[in-house]
Amino acid sequence: MEPLLQDVRYALRMLRTSPSFTLTAAAAIMLGTAAVTTIFTVVNTLLIAPAPALGDPGALVDVTMRGDHGRRPSVVSYPFYRDLAHGTRTLSGLAASAEANATVTLPNARASDSHESHGAMIVSGNYFDVLRVRPAAGRFFRASEDSVPLAAPVAVVSSTFAANRLGGPTAAVGRQLAINGTTFTIVGVAPPDFGGTIALIRPDIFVPGMMASVLRKGMGDLATSRNAGWVSLVGRLAPNATRGAAQAELTTLATRINEQYKTGDPSDVVAVSRLLPIPAQGRVVIELFMGILMTVAGLVLLIASVNVGNMLLARGLARRKEFVVRLALGATRRRLIRQLLTESVTLFVIGGTAGVLLTAWIVRFAERVHIDVDVPLTFRFPVDTHVLAFTLLVTFATGVVFGLVPALAASRRDLASALRSDSAGVGDRRERSRNVFVTAQLAMSVLLLVSAGLFLRALERASRIDPGYDYEHIAAVPLDLLNSGYDSVTKAPFLRELAARVSAMPGVDGVTYSALVPLNNNVMATVLTVPGRHVPGKGEAPDIAAFEIVGRDFLRVVHLPLLAGRAFDASDVRGAPMSIIVNAEFVRHFLPTRTASQAVGRTITIDKTSHTIVGVMADARFASLADPVEPFMLFSDAQRSERGATLLVHTTGDPAALGAQIQRLVLAIDPTLPTPKYEPLVATAATGLLPQRAAALVTASLGALGLLLAAIGVYGVVTYGVGQRVREIGVRMALGASERDVVRMIVRDGWRLAAIGLAVGLAVATVASRVLSRFLLGVSPLDPLTLGAVPLVLLAVTLLASWLPARRAARIDVSRALREG
Repeated sequence: MEPLLQDVRYALRMLRTSPSFTLTAAAAIMLGTAAVTTIFTVVNTLLIAPAPALGDPGALVDVTMRGDHGRRPSVVSYPFYRDLAHGTRTLSGLAASAEANATVTLPNARASDSHESHGAMIVSGNYFDVLRVRPAAGRFFRASEDSVPLAAPVAVVSSTFAANRLGGPTAAVGRQLAINGTTFTIVGVAPPDFGGTIALIRPDIFVPGMMASVLRKGMGDLATSRNAGWVSLVGRLAPNATRGAAQAELTTLATRINEQYKTGDPSDVVAVSRLLPIPAQGRVVIELFMGILMTVAGLVLLIASVNVGNMLLARGLARRKEFVVRLALGATRRRLIRQLLTESVTLFVIGGTAGVLLTAWIVRFAERVHIDVDVPLTFRFPVDTHVLAFTLLVTFATGVVFGLVPALAASRRDLASALRSDSAGVGDRRERSRNVFVTAQLAMSVLLLVSAGLFLRALERASRIDPGYDYEHIAAVPLDLLNSGYDSVTKAPFLRELAARVSAMPGVDGVTYSALVPLNNNVMATVLTVPGRHVPGKGEAPDIAAFEIVGRDFLRVVHLPLLAGRAFDASDVRGAPMSIIVNAEFVRHFLPTRTASQAVGRTITIDKTSHTIVGVMADARFASLADPVEPFMLFSDAQRSERGATLLVHTTGDPAALGAQIQRLVLAIDPTLPTPKYEPLVATAATGLLPQRAAALVTASLGALGLLLAAIGVYGVVTYGVGQRVREIGVRMALGASERDVVRMIVRDGWRLAAIGLAVGLAVATVASRVLSRFLLGVSPLDPLTLGAVPLVLLAVTLLASWLPARRAARIDVSRALREG
């Protein structure tokens, strides 16, 4: 250790003697390290680190039922879960959970604050025990409180909810509050930051599974129904049990349970995997997306590291006399290389440490971002031991790799003879090494810029997509009616009165409603049977179409064209033959031999009931602007009721201007409702494009950073080359070369590097960009606009980086250059 400590102390002294070099190199490393560490921090939160407050998370497993021969993940019924939990021996515990929304009435609160909408979670009685979570106050659920439906209205609240609404954890225990109209007693408070097993989700209320029908009204008795799948499962392995053994046992149990109760599909299997922060059904896309961002960030770090390697190479040349003396005094080449590598690693550790501090600041800023979605999201990206270990490994590895070439070049044994003879060979080799480094930087910058350009083009294309109706003048007002005590009978008159009052407001030219908020990344779907089509057999994918339940005037209010047939009218009521309106894609997909007018009058079977197509509408997007047009159906709310209700207001001007008035109007009709959200569909659509916006922002930022670092590399190489050619430039100018000739000569050298880097980068980018095709929303990975713009940007930046030192070179004093060259 003593020689190592000596090397470190000497490295620090040498770095201190060159503050400009040290600060410049450390800044480049800091930017590169911060880029990759920031993305890894998000990856760590979403895909690696367990959720906070879990005990012994390594023993927890994700238990997922998969149908269609293991291809489709699905949720299970509560009785199925209880049978599975009772029969397992390879798991010491199996718990269930499901998200929900709750209207909470706080006692003794101001009228404006008494009814609030909060994220909730329905959990099995052993949920907290399986996760080995300790309460911050009070206790968690007992087994008896999750054994009889609606018998034990008890709840656990989050620490944040207790602190903000109930006077703190201790004061919250024993208090009562109404959840969806039912009085619950708070028996415990969850620990800080605990929100279950899913990353970023932090619900405020936890209730036992046997109270599910209170939080999910209108869906029957979920606690006892075997036909309703709604809970996800998490288990804890028993001592000495393996995931493979647990999967085999649970699959056998599941088959036995399905056969006994005639439910499920015999092909269903149980998948047991390590519990990760993101559920299995959404993990593949996130893994691919984060892998792309990590690759992009890694390229920035490589560019920064290559820059520092170039700087170390130049610094080694400046210290050549020092190295000659050390070699002459008996130092071995190995000893010299070790010293130089120690300096390089020390420099990278300093820059990496600064990068971690910058990362902490970036993630703190990101955690303040608010996204208005239905799920109770809380952004927390801790810089934990995983992140610190990752950063240490990256900085050490890059310090060794990018310090090795300069160390080998500086410790050559023929260095003394090279100095005596002023040989050009060594300088030529170093210049070639520096040129290779810069060319690599430029090639990686091209890859970064192409990725950023494709994501920006995809976002621009998505934001210009016409959903098929006038969404720019529509605002959505989601109403949580069922959780506030409304049923299918009382809901209709409330909506009629609300629609009548809103229609009378100035600036409103139409009001209707739907079950879901359009363009909110949410859609319902159902299995259907179309006469004349092949009936799928066991294991084959059934015919499925998405649908929405809407008011009678929906098509007119949202300005969605009708191609054939009619819209819903007064004849479409409960008890009358079921009517549906389909889109043109539905006709093309399920009735390919029919035109739109010929499709009108055709019948299809949904839920064993015949439905008649009464109209064909134009194609439109309902879930998201990013989704392709798919077969879609509309049901009349007068014939098919749904628990959700969203008021849709079409305005003559900016829909955002009416928000406060409509919210006050809703509360004037029923003060017990929580204050509804009010959001123009333009804003909803923008939120739905959040993944595309994040990808465009991150890749554009990293692309700009990589280009800046590459430009600095070009500037450094050209400046170094000018310094080496001072005498040559003086001679040329003495023989009659003009300033323009000198500038052209030097800029040509910079462009030569750019041309090579551009050719290599474009070749790699055309292959690598195909990986991005899944996220490009119809933009080709070989998008001509992007591939045409990137070379122009790169050449322009290279021109600037080459022109600045070239301009200074063209203004040198010729006589002085000849004397000192």
